[in-house]
Amino acid sequence: MRPDTYTAEMTAVDTRGKAWPTVTNTFTVVPEGKIAAPKTGQDWLRQGRDEAGRSASSDNPGAELDLQWAANTGEQFNLNGSVVVDGKVIVSSRAFDSPNHMMLAYDIKSGREI
Repeated sequence: MRPDTYTAEMTAVDTRGKAWPTVTNTFTVVPEGKIAAPKTGQDWLRQGRDEAGRSASSDNPGAELDLQWAANTGEQFNLNGSVVVDGKVIVSSRAFDSPNHMMLAYDIKSGREI
C-alpha cells in the first residue's frame, strides 16, 4: 500500500446470516524510511512487533534458545498473537467454538499468570 491514511470496515456474518456490528478502524501507512529500526529491549506493542510487522529484534539471543517457561491456557488458543509490554506477555485468546475472548497476562521472566 502506498503511504497514506486509510479506513477499513469489517462486518462479520454468522452461519445463520446474522450480521455483527460493523467495526471501523483508521490507520496510516508510513514510508519505509520513517519507520524506526528495532532496538534492543523494546516492548512489542502489537503482533509483529512494529507497524511494518517485521517480527524482528536487534536483541541477540545467542546460538541456542532455551525454553524459559510455558503456560497452559486450558481450552484457549493464541488467536491474535501476543504483545510484550512493561515486563508482561499479554495474549488474546478464544475458545474454538465460542464468541467470547480472553486476555491473559504473564510475567515475562517467571511465566506466572498475572
